[in-house]
Amino acid sequence: MLEERAKVVAVHNGRATVELEPSGHCGGCAMAALCGERKYRFELDAVDGLESGQTVIVALDRSGSLRGILLLFGLPLVGLVSGVLLGQHYPVFGLSPEVSSAALALMFVAVAAVVALIYEKKVATKHIPQPTIVRTEDQ
Repeated sequence: MLEERAKVVAVHNGRATVELEPSGHCGGCAMAALCGERKYRFELDAVDGLESGQTVIVALDRSGSLRGILLLFGLPLVGLVSGVLLGQHYPVFGLSPEVSSAALALMFVAVAAVVALIYEKKVATKHIPQPTIVRTEDQ
């Protein structure tokens, strides 16, 4: 979980509008160049006793992005190793084991990368992580 401080701007009907200022974490984000140096407003479910002007801690679940990273790098790595091992033990197209290993490794990496990208695009559009108010700063 990534936690950041945010200021409550308004509370209405069980929803809170919070304003989040960019912090040091933003520099490491791939989207930082698109965001710039401005403040962000989110409408979130309010916790009990929340009032305008309070500072709250807002959390964002990062497990989805970590799964995506593992998928984008892990699947091609598995393809690379699989291609090398299969090419070494079962040469294809009458090639030597070394050339067969290299050819299969490249093919498996390419296929795995395409599969990973397609899967990530489908999953990323369905699951967009939403920030939540974890607690007020004085708790």
